[in-house]
Amino acid sequence: MGDEACAVCGYTGPAILRCSGCHQTFYCGQEHQRAHWQSHREKCKKTFSSSRTPASGLRDLQDDIQKMPKQETATAKRVDRVADVRRDKPKDTNGRLAPTTPSAPRFDAGEQLERARKLCEEQLWPEATDLLEKLLIELPDHPHPPFFLATSYHNMGRSADSIPFYEKALQLNPTLIHARLNLIKALCGTGRLREAVPHAAAACEHEPQSAARRFELGVLHTQLGDSMAASQSYIKAIKMDACFKEAYINNDAALLQLGSTKACEKYAKLAVEQTERGAMQFWTHPLQRPPQHVPGLRSRPWHDPEDFPWMKRLEAAFPEIRQELLQVMASDVAGQSWGKVGERSTHDASLVRSGEWREFPFLCGGGAHARNCALCPRTAAILTAIPEAVSLAELGMGETLFSVITEQTHLRPHC
Repeated sequence: MGDEACAVCGYTGPAILRCSGCHQTFYCGQEHQRAHWQSHREKCKKTFSSSRTPASGLRDLQDDIQKMPKQETATAKRVDRVADVRRDKPKDTNGRLAPTTPSAPRFDAGEQLERARKLCEEQLWPEATDLLEKLLIELPDHPHPPFFLATSYHNMGRSADSIPFYEKALQLNPTLIHARLNLIKALCGTGRLREAVPHAAAACEHEPQSAARRFELGVLHTQLGDSMAASQSYIKAIKMDACFKEAYINNDAALLQLGSTKACEKYAKLAVEQTERGAMQFWTHPLQRPPQHVPGLRSRPWHDPEDFPWMKRLEAAFPEIRQELLQVMASDVAGQSWGKVGERSTHDASLVRSGEWREFPFLCGGGAHARNCALCPRTAAILTAIPEAVSLAELGMGETLFSVITEQTHLRPHC
């Protein structure tokens, strides 16, 4: 699949998950994919259509097709001319017209192109493909047949076959923005990210005021590991749309990769200003920049235990939990269950600048850690009795674990 980058944290190792909607956004794991969904949902719909649904731009071409002059093949013209000139038709001995072979049906290219568009909208890809292959011959200089044919191939799972036809459509009409966007999608889907970059840049030139185009170019740079170019694109998107939450999130991740914490704070302040103006509900402090945001959730360093009924039960069980923690820390067998932070979730690997940070998970990665729960049965029983802890683990939104940081360990700033 090649190296991609998590849209939440910017991790640039092998991508684990790809958004099944737009196919352009990647995540290091289910935790960040689920956490990002609320903010990604609308942009997912706007970015690129799913590879199993009609590619974008089909309906937008309808008016152009209907305005086309009625076209027909040279063969059809010749047959019609002969059929219409009755004096040239053969006659029998009584002067009556002799039986003739029916004339070939007229091939109206404009009508057939509209029919091909409708077939694509109805997702009748094989039928559309057969018709469009004929239209490529009948209309060699028209950009719509290769665009529709590329769309058909693309939605049939033949992304590689669609690429030359998207390119052909763009040669005939470089301003056909939907062909360019779908070409970017096809190139990314086949791992040809670098080839997609100039097309994404051309899309920015075609729509110079579109923040979405700048954002998409930034995502490509992020996937290619070019954090500097990615940040530049995200910043341009933010300047065009000061309420572009995804651009703030991805720019923050790119700047963190570059080690530019001051720049992170600078652009976070812009987002905070928009929140204070009531333009959007997002970050409320430049030092707290979570990739997921829940409107109404209060930002504070410590929460009141009274807000969480299960806290009293957890505090009351502290002696039992502490005893099991000391046991697993002293046990050589249990020691095998202590892993380094970043081994399970790759995006955490960059958090430790020096030293060592180890963890002993109980609830994580979609459910309970069976081995560790068996080693600490009382702790496991207490934790699994807290519905919030269980549901967060099942949804990939949070974890419950023991954590040990050795002396002189330094962590990079993170949320």
